[in-house]
Amino acid sequence: MEEGKCKNSLATGDNGCGTLQVDIDLQPGETKELIVLMGIGAAGVEGKQAVQETGNPLKVREEFQKLKQYWHSRIAGMSTATPDAEFNSMFNMWNPYNNLITYAWSRAASLVYTGERDGLGYRDTVQDMLGILHSIPDEVKHRLELMITGQVSTGGAMPVVKPFCSQARQGKTAERTRVSLRRLHVAL
Repeated sequence: MEEGKCKNSLATGDNGCGTLQVDIDLQPGETKELIVLMGIGAAGVEGKQAVQETGNPLKVREEFQKLKQYWHSRIAGMSTATPDAEFNSMFNMWNPYNNLITYAWSRAASLVYTGERDGLGYRDTVQDMLGILHSIPDEVKHRLELMITGQVSTGGAMPVVKPFCSQARQGKTAERTRVSLRRLHVAL
């Protein structure tokens, strides 16, 4: 970008960044509206379908409103109104948003935590649920039911729960967790 244009260079060092460049000339007071559609698939197949479905400004605005409503519904579980607008913004929007992102992605960077190698770390995964329980209780309940399969009847827990082979996914309850699962269903 030193010369004001993309160079179509390859990324090196496992920290690539994708860019798009569109040159637009505007007269004073002139406006133009652009729609950038990105996705996965062949341009002639999936790309054409995406343009047909969402390639007009009205549809883009409609979908953007749906997206805003979706996110507002996910962070609306608890709110406050104080005389301090900055505190309200932090408490009502940024804290729940950060908790949602932590819940969804904090374990995604590791093969251990995505379950592809060893499974979900019990303590960290359960901790992530605490900050977002009030916003997405059904999703948290589902993950908690999975995680509780790693708890033993003495109160301790296995360090890792394997989501792809857990007893809960198979509709079974391991004998060592039966007591804990009964308590869980009563509590939730």
